[in-house]
Amino acid sequence: LQEPKAPSLNSCIGSAGMQMAFPMQMPVRDVTAFFRPALWGYFWSADLGLSWSWWFLELGTALTVFALLRFFLGMPASALGAFVFTTSPFLQLWSFHKAQLVIHLALALACVMKGWSERRPKWAVAWGLAFAWSGVAMAVGHPYPAILIPLVWLGVFFSLGFVARTRAWPSPLFILASILGATLMAGLVWTDSREVIERVMETEYQGLRRNLGGGYPLWAVYSTNLLAPLWDKGAAWFANICEYSSFFWMHVPIFGMLILTKKMRRDPLVWMLVVYLALCASYALVGFSPLVAQATGMDRSLPQRVIFGAGLADLLLVAVYFGGYAKQASRIHVWCTLSIWLLLLAGAAFAFAPHDSFFGLQAAVVAIFLAGTAWLALHGLVPRSSLVLAL
Repeated sequence: LQEPKAPSLNSCIGSAGMQMAFPMQMPVRDVTAFFRPALWGYFWSADLGLSWSWWFLELGTALTVFALLRFFLGMPASALGAFVFTTSPFLQLWSFHKAQLVIHLALALACVMKGWSERRPKWAVAWGLAFAWSGVAMAVGHPYPAILIPLVWLGVFFSLGFVARTRAWPSPLFILASILGATLMAGLVWTDSREVIERVMETEYQGLRRNLGGGYPLWAVYSTNLLAPLWDKGAAWFANICEYSSFFWMHVPIFGMLILTKKMRRDPLVWMLVVYLALCASYALVGFSPLVAQATGMDRSLPQRVIFGAGLADLLLVAVYFGGYAKQASRIHVWCTLSIWLLLLAGAAFAFAPHDSFFGLQAAVVAIFLAGTAWLALHGLVPRSSLVLAL
């Protein structure tokens, strides 16, 4: 119906038309299209555009996460990690609505690790420009501050940890290309879409809403959405299954291994990820003070939205652990710690239920694994520190 095709202003909507370039996820012949690869197929045909858009999100997530994990793990482990992350409840229940953020953040972190100490001029510039494009694409592809801000902080924490870990001087060309590239690309988007961006940021949903965090239930974080069909009886949660979606968490047993692995305790990348996860938990469960929330920009986020950043940090922490420290722990210790953690996840799944019987069953699960761990520790079958981890 449109001539020319894919216009910035769609005259078919409303009396005055509607601006489609930002923040709508629509194919538009506009500078913003350069930063939205999920929509490129539509410029060929509608059928190709639809299939390209969907499979870009699914396969793009799997491939970029796989590429990121390859910096720490071997081929099979990276493939397994990418598969598990791609099939996590969070991405599945959101129908990959936020997958572009994963794709671009994974690319940006990979560019940092490849380009930071790159000494070949052409490659240093290429990695810097790719990093700049990924950052701008992340903001343009899904312009939602509630999720973007926690992810930006994850990028900062991860990059600082990586730099401290490598102890290598940065490539000047990489830094220069990153700064100039990001400035130029963001400037193009701002110049092209300034009016509509300002209008969007004046709305309650994306620009004016403020939240100090806190009040997010612990069971929602660690339930991994297990057993939900069993307890749901038309409850409000299933009215929007996205809001309490979760990941397959593994950072808690990794915390336990951190206590027991001396070399791991000296890794700045590990500590940066641990601190980030602790801050996400603090914001979601307790909240920040107004001063801290405003200073960090987290007043523009929401408790249930930081779960996204925490899920990516959880994946990275697992990759760092299994990529360099897993062999330093005894098999029995790893087995006991993971077993206890799986029991905890199973127990948390029952907390969805609104009935007392489920809470009683959850308490029984907790009591059984605590008693079992204590028995193993007292008989010398596992280290006594396992009891501490269980508690």
